[in-house]
Amino acid sequence: MQAAPVTTYPLPTNIQVTVLFHFLAKIESEGLRGLANSGFRREQIDTLRYLSTSDFIQLVNENRPLVHAWGDAANLDFALKRLSSNRAETELQTEFIRRGASAAMMYQLFRVSPKFVALQRSLLCLDVKQGRPKSPDEETQSTIYAAWKSLSNPSVRQRYLDLDDMFPDIPFSVLFAATTES
Repeated sequence: MQAAPVTTYPLPTNIQVTVLFHFLAKIESEGLRGLANSGFRREQIDTLRYLSTSDFIQLVNENRPLVHAWGDAANLDFALKRLSSNRAETELQTEFIRRGASAAMMYQLFRVSPKFVALQRSLLCLDVKQGRPKSPDEETQSTIYAAWKSLSNPSVRQRYLDLDDMFPDIPFSVLFAATTES
């Protein structure tokens, strides 16, 4: 299978200078490993290293660009998917905090610290009552637990949202406690 043709675009002079200086710094810090990945030969790098700034700029101002840019569609797809996933995760965390999830619940489901939860509550202007909410009677707890067991969504997080929708008058943190203590 033949690779798709790649169109490259010359970069403006000031960016070429910046990129070349970046290459030089990378090669200085990584040695031969950095040189092998730069696309330049050792003698070229040695020559660039000792050019004066004015010679360096004159070199880059030639009609033949030294540095080109191209897009990496596969990496862009990966980055866009990751961005979307991160955004969805943040929105879900926010929804849980809005619904009154306890710090313990947030840690168990999202692995976030109590400080993070407190900060998010503050940013969302949510007032949180201090102390533990009152637990419902045993019959209600059994009903909550039975409802929890009946939910079939593979996502634990979604099951908690569904459970909260089923019992809107019971605090979210109480629902969590009823499903973890039974």
